[in-house]
Amino acid sequence: MALHTRDGGLVLPNAWDGLSALMLADAGFEAIATSSAELAATLGRSDGRHEVTRGEHLEHARLFGQLTGLPANGDSQDGYGDAPEDVAAFTFI
Repeated sequence: MALHTRDGGLVLPNAWDGLSALMLADAGFEAIATSSAELAATLGRSDGRHEVTRGEHLEHARLFGQLTGLPANGDSQDGYGDAPEDVAAFTFI
């Protein structure tokens, strides 16, 4: 939470693969974003409802964390469900 509440705000760049995540970490960013659109594009898919699975999106974010040691924020389409419980189940570990 400290990254979100400090003076000056937080710049959160969007990485699309492992190499870009490493480059952003090396550039000094303190956290990395990932989105369904960039992941879908790297997989040759549309950014449509669930064309990228929940598991694929989680694994993608985990890869960023494992490679960089930085927190990853995910834009995950609709949270992979319509109910709050569905969205809550989609957590990055």
